[in-house]
Amino acid sequence: MTNRNESTLYVELIEIDSTWLQFLTGRSEWLQDCRVINISSITDLVATFQSSFEGVVLYDPNVASTSLVASTIAGADNLLPICQRDEPGIYILTQTYLK
Repeated sequence: MTNRNESTLYVELIEIDSTWLQFLTGRSEWLQDCRVINISSITDLVATFQSSFEGVVLYDPNVASTSLVASTIAGADNLLPICQRDEPGIYILTQTYLK
């Protein structure tokens, strides 16, 4: 949802992603004027882009189809889909943003 209206978020998952970011932010390239900020945790990422969504929708990791339903609902209602797990970061997100 963060990138729905403009390119705002770039996630580096594998080594080549860093190379592409360097290329795209280089001189005379598409993202040359963009500011790059490193965000170290999922809670910081969500807090940084909290204006991009209106709440969260949880899905059950033990029922595969619930992630598909949650993604559909999230896209339609401007919500962030979150896997319901017993982890501190997930608990903080759900308690903070669950409506």
